[in-house]
Amino acid sequence: GWILLGFILGAVEALMTYLGLSAYPPFRLAALHALTVGGLGTLLLGIGTRVSLGHSGRGLATSPAHNALFYAYQLVPIARVLPDMLGFWWPHWAVQGYWSGVGWALAFALWLLLFDRILRSPRDDGHPG
Repeated sequence: GWILLGFILGAVEALMTYLGLSAYPPFRLAALHALTVGGLGTLLLGIGTRVSLGHSGRGLATSPAHNALFYAYQLVPIARVLPDMLGFWWPHWAVQGYWSGVGWALAFALWLLLFDRILRSPRDDGHPG
């Protein structure tokens, strides 16, 4: 969803600028943040989870805590993209996106806490590695 949203926002910005509806990209960096914070951040959490579970000899089923973190992370790109978009109409909203940085750091710190034991312990299946 985030990668598609990033491409859609980029196309809308280009079209609005081309049609003269805006002298500059209207949504600031919303397209870039949807791609990076939303798309790549979500991929990083998902792939990191899958690789950590699979290469540690554990099953690929995630715990409720892992699922909650993954879904809660989706608030981070919302907190980054929405102020960029609302800032076009209400400029005081444009500066509120810094909270997503706090959320990003918190989400990945929590991910590390959840996977600390898994990453530091031997494989569950007894195989080397």
